[in-house]
Amino acid sequence: GVGPKMEKGLRELGFNSFAAIAAMTADDVTRVEEHLKQKGRVAREEWVEQAKELVAGKPPRAPRSD
Repeated sequence: GVGPKMEKGLRELGFNSFAAIAAMTADDVTRVEEHLKQKGRVAREEWVEQAKELVAGKPPRAPRSD
């Protein structure tokens, strides 16, 4: 999940809702990962896909157990 530090970083860049995350472009993802110093995390944890599901009214996914 996204903890308080990640949430703060997302808000600093203007991503204040699941809809904003769902609408991220490839450039946005790069900018977010650079700002958060978390290269590859957005894709690896499927933030955009999960945000789209939440915006569509689907329930949150179960936490991963890797």
